[in-house]
Amino acid sequence: FFFSSRRRHTRYGTVTGVQTCALPIFSPVYAVDFLLQGETGLLMPQKELGDSYQPSFAYGGALQVSVPGPSRLALGFRAELLYSSLRSKTETSGLENSFSIMPLIGSAVVSVPLGHDVEVGLLGGIGYYRKDWTMGSESNDGFYMGYSGGLELDAAVVPSLTIGVQTRYHLVTGCRGESDDEYLTTLFVIRMRHAHGSDHD
Repeated sequence: FFFSSRRRHTRYGTVTGVQTCALPIFSPVYAVDFLLQGETGLLMPQKELGDSYQPSFAYGGALQVSVPGPSRLALGFRAELLYSSLRSKTETSGLENSFSIMPLIGSAVVSVPLGHDVEVGLLGGIGYYRKDWTMGSESNDGFYMGYSGGLELDAAVVPSLTIGVQTRYHLVTGCRGESDDEYLTTLFVIRMRHAHGSDHD
């Protein structure tokens, strides 16, 4: 006879009247999703920075690796790069100021299924934010530590393609007495998914 379980297969057979038992065959359960996504939307400065600069167009991309977790969750890591160039609301001495920011963020992602082909992702990240100021003929730039957290809602168009909306809060720490900067990003996301491996019964 033949006996099977999810984790182990054991075969028994009879050869010339003698029962034999084969060694257990272990079939690991594995599945890895590789996701490549493009992002575009708005970066909105908050508090004091928002008093000086207008919301601006932002764009970027990300690479994510996800594996199955408990209770139908998916656990992943995402490397994400964005860019946005802001313009001042007012001019100083007739010269317009500009300010660009380029976050490079590593994020942990927990994806929760909501229904058929729809899921919500919880994001928490840390990274470096490159900031570049131009004030008339003067300029300055530097890298600053930052933190982010947010939500992402995705829906599958086909098994390998999803679209979604992401909203995230960013806190960028100041340096040498500078105040912290705060931003909100709202991005439209297009994601290509490649699944490697599958469950084995």
